[in-house]
Amino acid sequence: MTVPVLEVVDLHIEVPTRRGVLHAVRGVSFTVAPGEALGLVGESGCGKSLTLRAVLDLLPQPARIVSGSVRVDGVDITELDPAERRAVISASVSMVFQDSMTALNPLMRIGDQIAEAPQARLGYSKAAARERALALMRQVGIPDPERRARAYPHQLSGGLRQRVVIAIALSCEPRLLLCDEPTTALDVTIQAQVLELLRGLRRDGDLAMLLVTHDLAVVSETCDRLAVMYAGRVVEDGAIAEMVRDPRHPYTYCLLRSVPDPELVQQRLLTIEGSPPDLVAPVTGCPFATRCPFREDDCTASEPSLLNLTAARHSACHHVQETSSWNAALQVLT
Repeated sequence: MTVPVLEVVDLHIEVPTRRGVLHAVRGVSFTVAPGEALGLVGESGCGKSLTLRAVLDLLPQPARIVSGSVRVDGVDITELDPAERRAVISASVSMVFQDSMTALNPLMRIGDQIAEAPQARLGYSKAAARERALALMRQVGIPDPERRARAYPHQLSGGLRQRVVIAIALSCEPRLLLCDEPTTALDVTIQAQVLELLRGLRRDGDLAMLLVTHDLAVVSETCDRLAVMYAGRVVEDGAIAEMVRDPRHPYTYCLLRSVPDPELVQQRLLTIEGSPPDLVAPVTGCPFATRCPFREDDCTASEPSLLNLTAARHSACHHVQETSSWNAALQVLT
């Protein structure tokens, strides 16, 4: 049996605040197999970025993991001391950050930044690390790499800087690439180029990827599976094609109906009214109940568990078997 590159099991993350303890991540579980791409989707504040940073052991203070496990190549990094944890993570995991301008050192030349990790971690000589940097620049599609290697970050466009960030992430030959909103600051044309680059990297090697975003279009073009987060937990997951065709949680359904479909030009887009729950206060019912257009009386009585619909499909909804009526109900509501 193949060991997952990444396995997150019942992860709970809390953040002490002046108002009390914020239960930011509440029992999140998922796996990423070798060569697989998983998309983690949800609106701002749902806990997806904190989950990603927990994998890298980069939680901002005072956030902390209070229970659960994060396994990288079968090793539970939550049980290791800091030095051992860094060694396991750096051997297998790299990250592409959202803002390339702040992710890069403005005082270092591009080539030196890409060559830094192979020298420090893989033991490359200075000359070999430079050749490795130039090869990576060619791999990610940076034209004229010899000249661009001598440039500083401010001398490159946003699209080229993002390619540099990807090259740095690949410089230590990771098995898992974490991507935190990697195309948010880019225009549509450059975004498409970066997504094609990520797809090509997965095709050419056994590279697994965990992509955090709020953009369903980006996930549908890049990932194999999708996990939808709401109020600090996963409320639905499964194969991306199946979830787009047949969403089995009202939040997923509403997200899909809020995105324009070029084949349904007369379709009225759905607005998700209201705000997510305050996770400082205890969650007593379904966290989406106050915003759900299909809620029933029992939705506020207890929080639903993540139910197994199939071996690879899960949903946390009390009325998951009633999804066939959602389209008809929504036509009445809109």
